[in-house]
Amino acid sequence: MIDWTTYRIDRVFQDIYLYFLTTIGIINLFASGFTMFIVATKTPAETKKYKVFLLNILMWSLIVNIAQGLLTQFEAHWPLQCFEMHGLVGRFDVSQTTTDVLATFVTVVYSNMAVAALWPLFFRHVHLVYPNVARRAPSWIKAAYCVFMHVFHSVLVAYVFYNSLVSPKYYEDMLAAYPNMKPVLSLQMFCFHPDLTSPQRRLAIYCPFVAIPLDAAIAITLLALCIHVLRKQRRTAQISQNTYKLQKKITRNLSIITFVPLLMFAVPFMAIFGASIIVHEYSNYVMTTAELVMCIHDLVACIVTLTMYSAYRNAVKEYARRLFFFSKNPWSHADTVIVISDSHKKKG
Repeated sequence: MIDWTTYRIDRVFQDIYLYFLTTIGIINLFASGFTMFIVATKTPAETKKYKVFLLNILMWSLIVNIAQGLLTQFEAHWPLQCFEMHGLVGRFDVSQTTTDVLATFVTVVYSNMAVAALWPLFFRHVHLVYPNVARRAPSWIKAAYCVFMHVFHSVLVAYVFYNSLVSPKYYEDMLAAYPNMKPVLSLQMFCFHPDLTSPQRRLAIYCPFVAIPLDAAIAITLLALCIHVLRKQRRTAQISQNTYKLQKKITRNLSIITFVPLLMFAVPFMAIFGASIIVHEYSNYVMTTAELVMCIHDLVACIVTLTMYSAYRNAVKEYARRLFFFSKNPWSHADTVIVISDSHKKKG
């Protein structure tokens, strides 16, 4: 007989987890808003064409923070292979369809954030290989392409994930067979099929074990292509040494803003699905800890973005001085001397 107490998350750990999610969610709201403002107003001239892609990543990270960190706050309930929603949604009586739709929405947003992380390196490669085409192409064409890919990806992931869910009632027989298991099935739960060979579960496995490695492979390939093109241009004297250093710095910064959110999303997501397949007594703790890491990624992405360029760092310092009433020299106005010019006087 399964002993539910060996799987259930400790109550203290659960309270810390939910409190941490709420706190980080509120902090991320301010951090994301401030970072998006800095990027929108202080981006250096040489990287202005990539500003929209940085804002796109930050926007999806902010939506993830609101959806998962504040609204839903998933808690794992293995071995039932279900997640229960807390947060603001958990305070209301919602239908099972609403719960499944919200779970699908959070998954779609997470996957779109991974797609958004690819755009900086993708368009960086386009600008390096086809500079004339990239300069002449209207901005609306680039925007339309990104929107189309986001919509296509959203529809695909939503279809796959939503059809992989089963009703919590599917586990009623399991609970009846093991009366010592104490979880209460509720409408705030969304569940996966327990049989790994079932069509529903195969669909659920597709998301992390196909889409995530594919995104990572695309990002690594794009970075390698950008580096190859830059080295080739420098070797053939198409660009000067100073231009090469500048272009290399831009590529490095864009790769950082790509891989930081991608890794902080992909690795925990893989851990969640790995723990859901190989069920053991620490599965719930592994998945809960992975969700915490996923929620922190927004704050980390903001910090990384703000440290990318000196213009961002200087803007942060300036706003910090204004906020705390600091100045470079606190005594700069103490001994002000007024000098009256005598230039208006006529010479004798």
